[in-house]
Amino acid sequence: MSIVLPGIKSEIRVPVLAEIPLEKGIHKVRFIAVFKRKSHDENKKVFEELQERAKVINQSDFEELSEDDLPGMSDSELLADYLVGWKLDGADGQPIEFSEEALAEVAQVPEYRSALIVGLMECLTGKRSARAKN
Repeated sequence: MSIVLPGIKSEIRVPVLAEIPLEKGIHKVRFIAVFKRKSHDENKKVFEELQERAKVINQSDFEELSEDDLPGMSDSELLADYLVGWKLDGADGQPIEFSEEALAEVAQVPEYRSALIVGLMECLTGKRSARAKN
């Protein structure tokens, strides 16, 4: 038997912000990341792995680190596992359809990758800005 709680959906919509440095100032791109809802225990395990990764990064020379040096899932693996969609427009104003290929391409841009990881952290911790999707 599975309990269905009011207001709990299978996906969580999180507003995120990519900040792209320009020659003069910063270009801010706001978009919505849609993450798969998982259990508290699953989220806690992933959050603890991310904290361990952060410790290793903080104690190391970042330039010499590779993904193999870090514990837990990589950023790419985490995004592939949790991210199920987005509301993101391209430079032409047209929506970018979510797909594995589009995610791989967008995740290669550090500012967008960072925005998605911050959104994932909000999803994992249940931070107030996370909103359930219908």
